[in-house]
Amino acid sequence: MQLVINTPGTFITQKDGCFRLKQKEKQFDIFLLKVESIIISSQAVVLALEHNIDIIFLDAYGDPLGRIWFSKMGSTALIRRRQLEAMDSSLGLQLVMDMVTQKLENQAGFLKKFMYSRPGRQEYLIVVNCHVIYA
Repeated sequence: MQLVINTPGTFITQKDGCFRLKQKEKQFDIFLLKVESIIISSQAVVLALEHNIDIIFLDAYGDPLGRIWFSKMGSTALIRRRQLEAMDSSLGLQLVMDMVTQKLENQAGFLKKFMYSRPGRQEYLIVVNCHVIYA
């Protein structure tokens, strides 16, 4: 069975191994094993997806379980395509060197802040200024 939720103001929750649909004073329970798919028609979901905003579902611990994103090619696919195009060019090499340099500088800055926030432990942290020299 396909569970179709297309009425505004309808909520879906779970209770005792069932999906519970609620709308105002009405509620309806559907046994979990009878459902093959859930179809949701919601303007909020449509608006998020049209603006390339991911919808992420979390478990009780806050860990991601699933994600919905816009089905048309968006910025992520375009970025990956451009990365592949740049991979074999001098631009790609320059971008990678700049990223690695920035990461090293960020790590050195973090370690310096860490060293000053841990009085009496400076002897365990030795931070050397890093400079990347391009050949």
